[in-house]
Formats: sequence, structure tokens, C-alpha cells
Amino acid sequence: MLMLLLGEEFDEETKRINYEYYEKRTMHKSSLGPSMYAIMGLKVGDHKNAYQSFMRSANVDLVDNQGNTKEGLHAASAGGTWQVAVFGFGGMEIDKEGILNINPWLPEKWDKLSYKVFWKGNLIEVIVTKEDVSVKKLEGKGNIKVKVKGKEITLQ
Repeated sequence: MLMLLLGEEFDEETKRINYEYYEKRTMHKSSLGPSMYAIMGLKVGDHKNAYQSFMRSANVDLVDNQGNTKEGLHAASAGGTWQVAVFGFGGMEIDKEGILNINPWLPEKWDKLSYKVFWKGNLIEVIVTKEDVSVKKLEGKGNIKVKVKGKEITLQ
């Protein structure tokens, strides 16, 4: 979790080594863990396990994979599933300069992913397909710098 929250403090090899070490040793019984393992899996290139973790997170209440949905929804797990979609597959992160970066990766079974976020007082829509990434400002004032797959663009 620390390497997810403070990702720029760790090099890629350290992240990968720690992910691989803990992924094998974690029981994955919590409804909160799968979403974080999914995001970290995507960051270190373990796409297969990342997708499986995403599905485990998404299905916590849909198929009651924890056996306790009758006691109430797992709201934090649902939020984690949203984070996997946006920060994981959608590739959204903020760099040290405070610039929004979009570096998505779509699972094989997906044709498209879209999401909207408010960024610095502006509503932004991101649409990811296998062929393209579109980022548009829907509402707001002023120009915004965004990096899409490393290329800086300005949204007006």
C-alpha cells in the first residue's frame, strides 16, 4: 500500500520485487486487498493477476464472494473497484509537477473504458479504446496541462 500511495518514492524494480513477494504470501481474504493488488499488479506488469484481483474486488457484493453481503454492502471495496478502473486500467496518476498523467491499459476482453473526474475545478472526460485515448474538458475555466502516454497536451 505504501508503494501505491507514495509510488514516486520507489523505483520500478523495488515495486516489482515487493509486489511479487507479498502477492504470493497474502491470503487475499479481505474485501479491501484485491483492488490494491490489482492497481499494483498493473503498475508492475502483472496484468493477468491484476485482472483477476479486479474481478474479485468487483464481485464482492455482486456474487457475495465474502459470504456476508446480507449484512451490508462493502462500500470501501466498491470504492477500491472504482480506483482500479480509473487509476489502474484508466492509468490516471499525478506526477511530481502536479500534472495529470493518463497511461491506460485495457484488458483483452474490454473494448472501451470511459470515466469522468473533476481536476482543478474542471470536469474532464477520458475515453480509452484499444486504438486511442481521448481526453476532453467538459466544464471549467482556463487551460489544463495533461500528459497522455507521456505526451503533454493542453485542454482548453
